Amino acid sequence: YFLNQNYKQGPNGNKNNGLDKASGEFITFLDDDDELLPYALGVLMQKVDEGYSHVFGNCLIEKEGILSDEFSGRGLQKEDEISKKDFLMQRFSGEFFSVFKASLLKNKRFN
Repeated sequence: YFLNQNYKQGPNGNKNNGLDKASGEFITFLDDDDELLPYALGVLMQKVDEGYSHVFGNCLIEKEGILSDEFSGRGLQKEDEISKKDFLMQRFSGEFFSVFKASLLKNKRFN
């Protein structure tokens, strides 16, 4: 767990700071205006434990301070596997919460 409160370099710079500090096998990012709901990380990590290297979870939209049941992502409305082709062809869009193996980024950085 790493909370970045010292480096204000915009979303990409702060993701890079997180990558520099990360020491675990898996990584995730949250924006400063995101709220991680109870059990969300645990649910995704259950899928990681099943052998997946990248797991997506849909996000709920907040409207006027109230959490709705509307998803922010499109194309993934139910639990399902995503093929590499679907991922690369961007057959889904919007905002998703994800957990992935840190090694997938290796030494790549956001610009």
